[in-house]
Amino acid sequence: MPWQRWLGRTSTFHSSRRTTPSARNRGEGIPATTLVREAIEGWIDDQKAKRLRDEIAAYALEMAGTSADLDPELEAAAAAELKAAAERK
Repeated sequence: MPWQRWLGRTSTFHSSRRTTPSARNRGEGIPATTLVREAIEGWIDDQKAKRLRDEIAAYALEMAGTSADLDPELEAAAAAELKAAAERK
């Protein structure tokens, strides 16, 4: 490029450690690639958790009222325990 010859440079300037303006303002100096990587990993974890919740909910709906549904005696015991716990508070 002509301006590079004018400056006497043969290559372009490249900074491999760019930071976001907000991180730079806070003085943290966190590379943007690190922030993006963490954001993407968090999004992937959220998607996995959502998929698992959806699969569990679908299974529960499918099994509702069948022999795989909650045991009535266990359900009654759990309800009694929750009620007793609430009364103790």
